[in-house]
Amino acid sequence: MGYVGNQSTNSYSSMSKQDLTGVTGSPVKRGFTLSHAVANANEIAVYVNNVRQEPTDAYTVNGTGLTMTGDVETTDDFYVTFLGKALQTIVPPDGSVSTAKLANSAVTSAKLASGITKNAIIDSYTPSSLTGLSSGQTVTLTGNYMDSGATVKLRKVSDSSDVSTTYTHSNDQSTTIATTGTFAAVTTPYKIVFQNPNGNEFIHGTNIDIGAPDIVLYNSDDHGGSGDVSSVTGGWTASSYNHNSSGQADYDADRMRTRISGTGSTGYGVGYALRSTNKVAIPTGYNRLDIIYRSVTGYNRFYLSKTSLQMGQNSPDSGGYTAGLTSNNPSQGTLTITLSNSVADGTEYYFYFAAYGGQNANLDAEITKVRVYAV
Repeated sequence: MGYVGNQSTNSYSSMSKQDLTGVTGSPVKRGFTLSHAVANANEIAVYVNNVRQEPTDAYTVNGTGLTMTGDVETTDDFYVTFLGKALQTIVPPDGSVSTAKLANSAVTSAKLASGITKNAIIDSYTPSSLTGLSSGQTVTLTGNYMDSGATVKLRKVSDSSDVSTTYTHSNDQSTTIATTGTFAAVTTPYKIVFQNPNGNEFIHGTNIDIGAPDIVLYNSDDHGGSGDVSSVTGGWTASSYNHNSSGQADYDADRMRTRISGTGSTGYGVGYALRSTNKVAIPTGYNRLDIIYRSVTGYNRFYLSKTSLQMGQNSPDSGGYTAGLTSNNPSQGTLTITLSNSVADGTEYYFYFAAYGGQNANLDAEITKVRVYAV
């Protein structure tokens, strides 16, 4: 007889029976394997000694797994009749699988096909700040679903300009970026920007401050307030050379000071100075030196030297000072000296502040701040 209507795309199986064997002993086995997978307990009839068992109460099923709630002995007549095998379809109908059908964390990035764009979810990164001006600094990111075909940049907050990076994708939860551009020569906040291949961006909310922090060699209040000489970089000590005169060279919480009160009617001259007791390295990219003065009278100088300067008559010792970095008689206020590349290259220097005078000299010079920085 002909078939009226569309042909079914599914195949069906006739009812069948499976004999099972119970187990005697302690503990008694209650789990058994079916020869066909079923969708639920109502698709099979379970008999023990020809007594049909109630579905879900006397037994449960999960695919091919049959679990009896009671004991079944080896002497029991134990069998299963399949009332209807589960129908197998090629694929689920379009739109039939909802989000609710997927368990949380059931789908990982490992199950996504190559080329599928993954969203960047950066949970954290280290370090939180970087210093210096050169390229090659690295940041390690941790998060979820970081696409290996994506790009990561550091974006300046002030003008949205980007510093290019290289991107190392070790796995979807851990990546590293290394900067290939040079940072601005001042401390500047940046954002980490993760851009997926489709152009979508994820920007982490925390700033990374990158740049050149000031090297503060001495810092006190400019108008007589308190300062902190104990934490001064390099440390300072006073020295003097006297001939028929009086004066002082010292530092305290308010200032560094050299003072000469000339009293001799004869003599060659007098000098007082302060010098750093330890070297201070000036990194590459630092190009300014500020010396803030007040109460300046008379004749004074500032030096940088690769050797520890000793107080001599009117000049440092044979160690010499760095050419171009002397300052004679600055006026009150801020003296700014431009550092050359030969100085700003990581070489360590001593700093030296001096006041000089001939016979009957009278001068007074105070420094309230010395700093090296970049612009």
